[in-house]
Amino acid sequence: GVQATQPEKVNCWDTFVFNTNTCAWDNTGVQAAKPEKVNCWDDFVFNSNTCAWDNIGVQATQPEKVNCWDTFVFNTTSCAWDNTGVQAVKPEKVNCWDNFVFNTNTCAWDTTGVQAVKPEKVNCWDNFVFNTNTCAWDNTGVQAVKPEKVNCWDNFVFNTNTCAWDNTGVQAVKPEKVNCWDTFVFNTNTCTWDNTGVQAVKPEKVNCWDNFVFNTNTCAWDTTGVQAVKPEKVNCWDNFVFNTNTCAWDNTGVQAVKPEKVNCWDNFVFNTNTCAWDNTGVQATQPEKVNCWDNFVFNTNTCAWDNTGVQATQPEKVNCWDTFVFNTNTCTWDNTGVQAVKPEKVNCWDNFVFNTNTCAWDTTGVQAVKPEKVNCWDTFVFNTNTCAWDNTGVQAAKPEKVNCWDTFVFNTTSCAWDNTGVQAVKPEKVNCWDNFVFNTNTCAWDNTGVQAVKPEKVNCWDNFVFNTNTCAWDNTGVQAVKP
Repeated sequence: GVQATQPEKVNCWDTFVFNTNTCAWDNTGVQAAKPEKVNCWDDFVFNSNTCAWDNIGVQATQPEKVNCWDTFVFNTTSCAWDNTGVQAVKPEKVNCWDNFVFNTNTCAWDTTGVQAVKPEKVNCWDNFVFNTNTCAWDNTGVQAVKPEKVNCWDNFVFNTNTCAWDNTGVQAVKPEKVNCWDTFVFNTNTCTWDNTGVQAVKPEKVNCWDNFVFNTNTCAWDTTGVQAVKPEKVNCWDNFVFNTNTCAWDNTGVQAVKPEKVNCWDNFVFNTNTCAWDNTGVQATQPEKVNCWDNFVFNTNTCAWDNTGVQATQPEKVNCWDTFVFNTNTCTWDNTGVQAVKPEKVNCWDNFVFNTNTCAWDTTGVQAVKPEKVNCWDTFVFNTNTCAWDNTGVQAAKPEKVNCWDTFVFNTTSCAWDNTGVQAVKPEKVNCWDNFVFNTNTCAWDNTGVQAVKPEKVNCWDNFVFNTNTCAWDNTGVQAVKP
């Protein structure tokens, strides 16, 4: 036996499957169901080549605009394009310079009128205010009067940035003392500091031992010289005479010859009772320190305590305020000078820099210049905390819509929001049943009217024709006349 031959297709959807039960070919193919319409213009035709339904229907072409306000909306009921557009109503004038011309390009009313340009300031005090009566700018500003001088150093200069008279004069800084006798007095005639102090005259010597040293602490001449104390007699033969040439006491007495030493510390003392040399010597006691730097070392050659200590050298100044005083407790030079305290700020922009020439603090800070306005609502206030100009002005909040057609546009001239929106004009009726109701959700006129339904025939001769005058269906059919 042989399998039956598969049949040829009669329809494009034929699909043959061999059935082993019946030992025959079953046709399991079915024609695709015709699609439901999605659009009013859909028209489905079965294509036997592709074995599918082709949609040969096309939407009517949208008409070209005749007027710029034409707005075509496709009506799925009539399957045609409805023109729902209307020309915008000409706005009322808000400003004296408004001049409205309909612009067919933008399809809106352009205001071709412009406010006269606000004049540029020639002087900082100029203040231009727009006069809505004359529709022009009035200058209401005047320059501030120059102040009178209170101090000899006052110097008033007009500041075009702040538009005020700045006093750029400052009293000359009182000079630092160079000498202790300096005395500075301000002279209001010359507007400078006069030094009226003079150094005291150095005294003349009365005694040969006089030694005058100028004391910068007391600003006076100290006599540091003293007459040498007349020595006490050590030996019975001593005879002391003061010598004004050498300014010392001369011993004109002569001692008996001193014996030779056996020990270095032997000390032969002439006994004025016996007038002979007694050896009273013991090794010399180490001396007590007179100065903190003293350092005693016993010298067997001299058989005495040598002081090898020396006072530390006074340091050189590193800073202009250094003042070195010798401290006998620590045996060092203490720096008792201190830098002048940095002044407290009076203004937030103060910046103090230490001047090592004058040994004083100079203020180099200046206040930041007030910024120019960028926006009409800008208001600059100086903030002493951040030391900067804060812009405390804010743009007026955009108003909430009251009507759906409201359109708010910010006007930088008046610094306020202008409402440029207008309600769409109610359309004219095209059909007698048209009933236009304004829809606040879509902000457009909805047509809520519908044509009355055509009545069903009661009699075979009934013929209903729609009457656009009465907006109702007229029955124009009549029964044939009986023969």
